[in-house]
Amino acid sequence: MNSVLQTAAPRFSLTEAQAIARKHYGIEAEARLLTSERDQNFHLHTSTGAEFVLKIANASEVEAVIAFQNEVMRHLQSFDPTLPAPHVIPARDDALHFLQRGHITRLLTFRAGRLMHQVERTSLLRSSLGRAHARLVKALAAFAGEAPPGDLLWDLLHAQQLRQFLKHVDAAKRAAVEAALDCFETTALPWLQRAPAQVIHNDLNPHNVVVDERGEVGGVIDF
Repeated sequence: MNSVLQTAAPRFSLTEAQAIARKHYGIEAEARLLTSERDQNFHLHTSTGAEFVLKIANASEVEAVIAFQNEVMRHLQSFDPTLPAPHVIPARDDALHFLQRGHITRLLTFRAGRLMHQVERTSLLRSSLGRAHARLVKALAAFAGEAPPGDLLWDLLHAQQLRQFLKHVDAAKRAAVEAALDCFETTALPWLQRAPAQVIHNDLNPHNVVVDERGEVGGVIDF
């Protein structure tokens, strides 16, 4: 199993987060903790109304993966500046990320709004999500960065690696999951291996979509 999913999340205080913002970005801000699966994220709010997200990565996170994500966000900012995606903010020394107590740390712009799982799913929101997704895919089609080494289990091309986790599936359901993986291997995988491919977000779930006050997509986050 990926060590990032097993290693404890970072533990920085609000005071430490504010000190990092001050030292590395020259930003005086109040910090509050945001939820995160395996990292530690802080919402920074300045007295002038500017908002940012300070992201402190899990100690097991690979630097090449973080650098790749930064490249993707920089590309989106250049290709389509109005795309509702976060921008990575260079530190005072122009670095896009740096180590803080062994944790890769960086600053992103904040996308204001409520997460999609917290709001009503309207036709306006569905249409807006489709447009945002299309723009995101179109922009990333022009991205030529080198993907970091290693397999990503969220990539369908590597779905067969999920077999190692079958022992954790309830015995009553295990046969059905195994049959689905067998079908995927014989039917879908040969086609996928020949199909055109590009970089995509690949995790556009209701916890990674921010909805603005108009009820439309105000941000696609968690790259």
